[in-house]
Amino acid sequence: MLNDLMMRLVPATLLAAAASLADAKPLITNSEHTLVSVCTGYDDTNERLLQICAAALNEPGLTARKRAEILTAHADALSWLDRDAEARLKYEAALKADPLFADAHEGLAWVAWVADDYPAAIPHFETALDLQPSSDALGGLASSRFEAGVIAAQEAITLYDAALAIEPDNRWVWRQKGWAQLGEEWFEAARDSFQSAVDLDDTDAAALEGLSLSYYHLDDDATALKYINAAMAAAPDTPGYVQRRSMILLSLDRPAAALRDADTFLDMQPDNPIGYVRKGRALVALGRTMSGLTVMAEARGRLPQDDDLDYWYARLLSNDGQEHDAWHVMAHHFEEETGDFWDYVLLAFLSVETDRLEAATQAVGHLHRLRPDDPFTQYWDAVTRVYLADIEGAEEVIRRAVEHGLSDSMLGDFMEHMVGEGYYIRAAALRLNLNKAALAAQ
Repeated sequence: MLNDLMMRLVPATLLAAAASLADAKPLITNSEHTLVSVCTGYDDTNERLLQICAAALNEPGLTARKRAEILTAHADALSWLDRDAEARLKYEAALKADPLFADAHEGLAWVAWVADDYPAAIPHFETALDLQPSSDALGGLASSRFEAGVIAAQEAITLYDAALAIEPDNRWVWRQKGWAQLGEEWFEAARDSFQSAVDLDDTDAAALEGLSLSYYHLDDDATALKYINAAMAAAPDTPGYVQRRSMILLSLDRPAAALRDADTFLDMQPDNPIGYVRKGRALVALGRTMSGLTVMAEARGRLPQDDDLDYWYARLLSNDGQEHDAWHVMAHHFEEETGDFWDYVLLAFLSVETDRLEAATQAVGHLHRLRPDDPFTQYWDAVTRVYLADIEGAEEVIRRAVEHGLSDSMLGDFMEHMVGEGYYIRAAALRLNLNKAALAAQ
């Protein structure tokens, strides 16, 4: 009776606190381990490591290196919980304790890398490599230098290969190598790199996406669809994979399905311009050209300028016979010089189509700056020379284009331009000479 009365007199908050303490899991549950060993061994969940590592710092007799290890483990747990600002402070504290602790330098590098601050990541990756070479640090350095524009893709790939020599099973490095190759349009090499990552883990969604894109650019849309579906199964509700599938479905001549994926993507990310590219293209493929153009025009009016949206809007306008409007959509690249190779290919085409030969010459100059040996560069150089009445120069350039792999269909298009400008006999003679040269080379 007395005990019951005493229990009624204890405040409810104290009872709740006592119950919580009774139910709480001790920080250390194995007598063979200590706070320090569990923290530095990452031997618990990230949430609990925050408490364990904080407590471990109060253990007696810690050396400077051990304090750096504890602080770095604490920082790693914060970073894995997407608390990078706090993680940075812990890494910095670790380096105050021991300025030569490689893991803390690498941790700071990754925090900067995740924030796309590649120039800040580079010196920390370099220091980490000097102190303790590792596959991750070398791969991170390659990626940071490449993204910062310090090195070209081939040099980055060489560094990735060195990282893979250290650790052949490093899936992240295989993926980064694949993305670099994909960006250079080395599609077969990219496919092989992404396949290596998938062979190590067939649920690696990012590698599956890269493999899908590689097959898409190799014109194997059915296989591309297989792998993007696998990526979506591995990482459901990932917006990027939905819009990628829309693109592939459109290439498979399934515009209705492509439109459904575009709408799904826009429900997830209504302010992402790529969704309006996917939707606009699907609508046009369904024969709803006005609707598709309207969707893209409204997006351009509402969202910040986006190169992909401009490019495809101009392409669709041009396909609809609105070349002058399309040219004005793309013309800002002349002043800003922000376009990529395909932007200037489109500008060269639109400039020729709208009789803007000075602009066409300017676009060709950008193509030579970006890819001087590309057949498209030489093709539009030659076409522009035809309209400038530099027929000898045009013939010389188109011969170089053929040597660099110009397709027969594009060569036929060039002959149309020559004939259209009245160079009938020269077109026939050029084709004959090129055919003879091709036979002689066999």
